[in-house]
Amino acid sequence: MGLGVKVQSDAVAKAGDIIPDIAVVRLPDGSLTTVPTGTWTPDGDAEAWSPGLAGRLDALLGGLVRAGLDPETLRGLEVYALPAYTLALPGQERDPESPRVAVGVHREGTVVLAGLWVNADRTFLHELGHHLADRVLGTAGYWWPGGTGEKAALRREYLVLRGYPQDRPLDGISQSALPWGERAGEWFAEDFAYWAAWRVTGARPDADSYLASSGPPDERVLAWFDRVFR
Repeated sequence: MGLGVKVQSDAVAKAGDIIPDIAVVRLPDGSLTTVPTGTWTPDGDAEAWSPGLAGRLDALLGGLVRAGLDPETLRGLEVYALPAYTLALPGQERDPESPRVAVGVHREGTVVLAGLWVNADRTFLHELGHHLADRVLGTAGYWWPGGTGEKAALRREYLVLRGYPQDRPLDGISQSALPWGERAGEWFAEDFAYWAAWRVTGARPDADSYLASSGPPDERVLAWFDRVFR
């Protein structure tokens, strides 16, 4: 759909405080491997490692819109696929509850991912799920409490349908303190990635690729995503 996904060196200018952790490097025999060099991978090697990445991500967005996703939910979204296998998040090493290394990061209106990660396409769908949760459900900053209005109603519907434990606080600070796989926002992003891959490809994703503690979504949850996002 021509969103203008930026990859490789075109994306580095938007990296902000994110820096490379593991890079792809070319060995003397011409083969490519991953090394924790802390440097960005040159464009040619990045393209050889993950050919056509920008086109693949744009195709995923186009496939979702053709499947019924409202393109207005994507308005203003910026996507940057950085030339690294994993990314380092400076400062988070001081917070034991936050991982220092990431393969994808969502910030308001922006999705940043390690474009050379083994499954960058799925990482993209996961981070896109965070973006849509913010836009459609009003969950910026892991904020999942109740409230009034349509967005709050959707949050409640999802949490009840998913059986999210009622004894867990839903404010952003409390949610951020939970292990990654137990956060409501990560359940949602994993569910969205599963649903989106199914809608674009027509095939159910491998359950082993699902990373949150909730396990893959069932038919009722998938039907909810159909209703809300199509």
